[in-house]
Amino acid sequence: MSNLDTFAKVRALHDSTTNPGEKAAAAGRMKVLARKAGMTVKQAMSKLDAPKPKTRAEAAAEAFNDIFNSPEMRAARAEREREDAKRRAAAVERYGSEDAVFADTAVEAALRAACDPLLIWDTRPGWHGCYILGGWSNHSGKGSMPLEVREAVTNGWPIPETVASAWAEYEDAEAIEDARYAFDGNYTPHRWTEARRYVLEDVLDTHPARSLNDLRARMSWLEFLSRKESSWTHEGDLIRLATLRADIERMGARLREQDASGVQNGQGEDGVANLHPTYGEGPAPDAAPLTSPDPGTSNSGVQDGQDQGGSDPMPPSPAQPEFYEEVVKPVPSATAVQSGHRRRTNADKRRDVLALLDVGKSDNAPLTDREIARRAGVSPTTVGTLRRRAARASSHLRTPPVAAGQRD
Repeated sequence: MSNLDTFAKVRALHDSTTNPGEKAAAAGRMKVLARKAGMTVKQAMSKLDAPKPKTRAEAAAEAFNDIFNSPEMRAARAEREREDAKRRAAAVERYGSEDAVFADTAVEAALRAACDPLLIWDTRPGWHGCYILGGWSNHSGKGSMPLEVREAVTNGWPIPETVASAWAEYEDAEAIEDARYAFDGNYTPHRWTEARRYVLEDVLDTHPARSLNDLRARMSWLEFLSRKESSWTHEGDLIRLATLRADIERMGARLREQDASGVQNGQGEDGVANLHPTYGEGPAPDAAPLTSPDPGTSNSGVQDGQDQGGSDPMPPSPAQPEFYEEVVKPVPSATAVQSGHRRRTNADKRRDVLALLDVGKSDNAPLTDREIARRAGVSPTTVGTLRRRAARASSHLRTPPVAAGQRD
């Protein structure tokens, strides 16, 4: 031990004692030790009080602390804490309580039960609750997932049959995990839920879109991936683009089939039926190019030839496409112009509208488009279009022919 080390201990005794004799003895000892070190008592005390040089680790830790405790970093942390508080409040409002947030969902409970035979629990002290699922390492990804794990999570809960339903399940899983992270920043999902998400991602990447809702879901999935910062999200981009291109080609082929079928059935080349011959030729408004239902609603009824409005179903064409939707949407009403229980075709509806327009001509108060639409079970837009075309056709018929050599 050096003289200065001994000096520091004697000094501590000198400063702490209240006994005059002990204090005087300590002072004398301090002089001796300082002299041996080649210093005065004052110099020795100054040397001991000087700050010690920091080690490299201590200097790095201090610099790190300075950065993360800067005013900007403290403000950012405070903002994150406020956002987390909002997320926690929203989670409690949605799921009922914090316990409900961390409770197994119906899907998770089914997957846990399906994977239970594959669980290998860690029995080492301090490792309670840790496990390996079917030999699948906790740090391994999708590529190394064992086949038996994939089969377990596939059979444990029905695999969605459409892209839209797969995206709905994926979104639900994202929402519950986000809520759990809001309460516990160290939350780690179970391996069976991760395995299920990998299976859903395969569906979202490769399953053919069969409806507009499927296409919407696929676009939402691609948008979700584009917002991720991890590089893994782009590993399957070529597969996803190929699937999307196939969806678009499939949709185009079905629309072309619809157009061809329309021409064969007396419709115009644009795929819509001609007007009643009494009022001349021209495209009718009863059918239109691709239109979209409300987001998030199923269009299976349209694909089956059923109106969205809940009235009599539209007759399916020989090549009724899954991506094609009728614009004419009859409102439910029982009127004199509707004919029993027979399915009303577009021609029936146009005939009913034209008949009501004729009735309106003889009345003192012509029927409005909305009233005719209500009686005929079509949209007011369809009535307005037919009224204008009928008026143009009638005006053309009343105009006398121009003799040869005369000016109009």
